[in-house]
Parts: sequence; structure tokens; C-alpha cells
Amino acid sequence: MAEKIDIQRPSQTAKVTMATTTYTREWLKGLPEREKQSYVDGILRNYVGGIHRAAGNGKTSHLVAINMQEILNPLGRPSNMPTLTMDDLVKGFQRIFPDSSVSIKEEWVETKPNTREFKKGILIDWS
Repeated sequence: MAEKIDIQRPSQTAKVTMATTTYTREWLKGLPEREKQSYVDGILRNYVGGIHRAAGNGKTSHLVAINMQEILNPLGRPSNMPTLTMDDLVKGFQRIFPDSSVSIKEEWVETKPNTREFKKGILIDWS
């Protein structure tokens, strides 16, 4: 003889509960700046490895060559991407390396014998 199985269906009037989050006016007004900072932090993550390698090789500073044109106008730039300046990136590096000197630097760098290139970037100096 087959065993009888009782299947219960969930109530069709089940309540859906949703967590309530409160957003203050200050929080909403500060959102564009937080999103900009998050975007800057994402850019800077691409350069931190080079700084770590320089420190690991015994150097006390590193020039991060940044092409602002590529950062400000990347291919496929989303329309909601914040407007950035070199100062925004300097402030970001200052947050990441608070006890280092961070500044915009322009210099001629010898890339090969008898060949020099003009480099512009952000210098992080931890000496």
C-alpha cells in the first residue's frame, strides 16, 4: 500500500517585508562627491602596484605617469562619469599615502641613450 504524503502550499497572501533604509538630505547631497572619490580610488588602484614595486626595489619615490586625456576621455566613457582633474588624483594619492609627499611633477626622463622624453605625472616621495 502506498504511503500518503500531505503537501502544504504556501499561503497566497504571504506578506513581503522590505527593510527600510533612511537617507538624510546630507547623505543625498554628499553622494556625488562619494561617487567621484570611489571612481578616483578605482583609477588609483591601477598605479599602486608600480609604487609597491618601486619601494620593493629600494627606491624612495616614484613618478606615476598619468595620461589625463585617457582618464578624462576613455573609450566607452559612461555619461555619468564624474569630471576629474589632476588635483583630484593628487588628493586621492594623499589619502592612500598620508605620510608621503605627493605632487604634480614634469620632467625630462632619459628613456634610451641620447633619448629623452617629457613626462608629466604625480610624484609620490616617501623618503
